[in-house]
Amino acid sequence: MFVMLLFLAQQPTDDQWGFDFGIGIVLHSDLDDDRIKSAEIINGIVIVTEEDSAQVKFVLEAHFVKKRFGPFIAIQPTLDGPPDSLGVGALWSVRDEKRAFNLGVGVTWDQSISVLADGFKDGQLAPQWWDGDEPLIVKRDGRGVMLLVSANF
Repeated sequence: MFVMLLFLAQQPTDDQWGFDFGIGIVLHSDLDDDRIKSAEIINGIVIVTEEDSAQVKFVLEAHFVKKRFGPFIAIQPTLDGPPDSLGVGALWSVRDEKRAFNLGVGVTWDQSISVLADGFKDGQLAPQWWDGDEPLIVKRDGRGVMLLVSANF
């Protein structure tokens, strides 16, 4: 991540293949609407105690803009491994010679979201086979939509 930040801080050159880079904020909402933070079983009924379907994330993004419009790609880096999420979309840019303000919309893929395990539904009885040893919450890939606001200097 540190190397990416150093790359972003440098002045644009012809070596960047026409791409501009920025740091942005993303408002992300799940398409599946089943991301959760916590759940428990009370009297045999599955209860989701905290949902997590909309999130705000900081991302690094690259975009190629011609005549104020173009594609972008955004990643949410982690400190110890591959990026947590990846997004692509279309971006609109307002710029002068040194700065740019960008607004984009797109789709995202998250590599690890928390959801109820197969067979569990919020507000319904827990499966009869469940003995408490199997996890109630599991990780899986997720997808969503995003609104990106970024700037580059």
